[in-house]
Amino acid sequence: MPSSLILDDPAVAYPARSKGELRLAYRLYRVVTNRLLYKIGMPLLMLASRIPLFHPLIRATLFRIFIGGETVAEVLKVSERLYQHGVYSILDFAVERAESPETQQKVLQAVYENIDRAVERDEIPLVVFKLTGITGVELPERISLGTATEAEKQRWQGYEEKVREVFEYARQRRITVCIDAEESWIQPAIDALVHRLTWEMNKDFPVVMQTIQLYRTDRLEYYQWYIDECRLRGVYGAMKLVRGAYLEKERRRAAEKGYPSPVHKTKAATDRDFNRAVLLSIAHADRIRSIIATHNVQSCQLAVDELQQRDLPMNHSNIWFSQLYGIRDNLTFALARIGANATKYIPYGPVKEVIPYLLRRMSENADALNYAPEELRLLKKALS
Repeated sequence: MPSSLILDDPAVAYPARSKGELRLAYRLYRVVTNRLLYKIGMPLLMLASRIPLFHPLIRATLFRIFIGGETVAEVLKVSERLYQHGVYSILDFAVERAESPETQQKVLQAVYENIDRAVERDEIPLVVFKLTGITGVELPERISLGTATEAEKQRWQGYEEKVREVFEYARQRRITVCIDAEESWIQPAIDALVHRLTWEMNKDFPVVMQTIQLYRTDRLEYYQWYIDECRLRGVYGAMKLVRGAYLEKERRRAAEKGYPSPVHKTKAATDRDFNRAVLLSIAHADRIRSIIATHNVQSCQLAVDELQQRDLPMNHSNIWFSQLYGIRDNLTFALARIGANATKYIPYGPVKEVIPYLLRRMSENADALNYAPEELRLLKKALS
């Protein structure tokens, strides 16, 4: 009989949170569910993140619930606590779109260090980073649009070699490393790089993992092509499935530049493609490692049911689930409770870098915000 995810039991939802953290989370979610306060508060928070005077307040509030910490030591304490309750951690040094060489080097160093941590620590199953944290935005955009100069193409080759060295380091240690998705006009350069690395590195183990955003109208077909190509070439595939993180930006740019929007017109269409991608992942779990990264209960329940119908173990080594730290804890721990590979995606880093990252995630992640009233009810129940 298929396992049903238990989502309304506070004892299941919050085993890793103290009463103090639950009270703080309750207050924060009251702000999130008040649209007026949320609309006013987000710009103020962005401003506060740039003023060191406010950093202690931010660390004492938002960081305790949604961020792993500023330092590696802090985030590892969080990962250890989660692992005690059966939940793995994916650490994300949350610096995006780094244009200065100094910041790019910090991101690159963090990726190497997280690979080492994944080797040493059972609670860290894989590593993730955003390519623009290493390359900046402008260059991959120009490469993707075909407007790069010869000098820029040479610079891109240098970045590609740095990324290749990262994956070679991971390959020698048998660690999966995931590159996050970006906007549609930046993605082609990333896809081309990931393809070359996948065909080269994934012969014996799924080292190189890509991310697809299923709100794009072309990604389900792309995923089927990717699976077929991996099988044809005799390599392992690896894919993180997300609904998408740049919805309004994609639609706005398409309207401004006069081309058809690359994203689905309705959420129902996105949900349909995401769920079909989930089924594809499980159908090809022998060769494709996937992360079902969603806060949507129906998609997770679909995956659980499909694993059972195919008589596959709930903790299949190639099927993982993930939710953002501090969001939908009831779903994450419900998955862990039935033996699934449940993970929390945990951002960490300096306040001035992490807060813009968090606000973008929250503003673009409609599912997470739509579930805020349910979070609030469950938190209230946990505190009663």
